[in-house]
Amino acid sequence: MEVPREVSARTPEFESALAPLQQRLSAGRGVCLLFAGASAEAQQQALGRMKEVLNLPLHQVSLDALYDERQMAAQGNLREVFDSAGETPSILCFDNADAFFRSENRQSAREGLDPDALTPITYLFDRIEAFGGVAVLCLSNSAYIAEARPRADVVVTF
Repeated sequence: MEVPREVSARTPEFESALAPLQQRLSAGRGVCLLFAGASAEAQQQALGRMKEVLNLPLHQVSLDALYDERQMAAQGNLREVFDSAGETPSILCFDNADAFFRSENRQSAREGLDPDALTPITYLFDRIEAFGGVAVLCLSNSAYIAEARPRADVVVTF
């Protein structure tokens, strides 16, 4: 069964989309969900339901707390989060993911940036791809949602 590309959190399709995710996780493949425009309350309800259905521990991290003007420090902060969560399959929710997308836009606007440098967003998606659990990015800015949509397995709208 194929995972729906986009579902609304307030519909039965959201819960239906979770069963195939469990199959992918059992096969050792990670999953990336995008929570688009969720209020804090709606986000917590959806995460609670995911935790119940998938029977996985939930870790929540605020990406704006991990962001650092120094690119290597931001990547090091992300590495610590993924290394800690990667020891067992889990749901890793990144609140305030807009912070990393804002940082990407600021960095690309600067002069002299190495075009081959691994940006924080590229590093984040590389780590999500290698993660053996469920990674949830919570975004509210419509431009960042559009940018992240192609890299997400499932987009959950609120």
